[in-house]
Amino acid sequence: MKNARTAGIEQDFPAWMVWVSREGAYWGAVRRDPRSTLPPTVIADSEDELRAALAVQPNGGVLTR
Repeated sequence: MKNARTAGIEQDFPAWMVWVSREGAYWGAVRRDPRSTLPPTVIADSEDELRAALAVQPNGGVLTR
């Protein structure tokens, strides 16, 4: 599911498409570049955990093209 909070994360981390489960129990992100050799997905239990995980990913905030 997409919402204003997922859109905010996508603005901060443009290389990722972000989603949240309907109940808000799971947060996830998938790299926008399918050809990337970097880890393709990140799953977390909260928005804060997802932001922290994306921040330490290689090339976390930069769109690779």
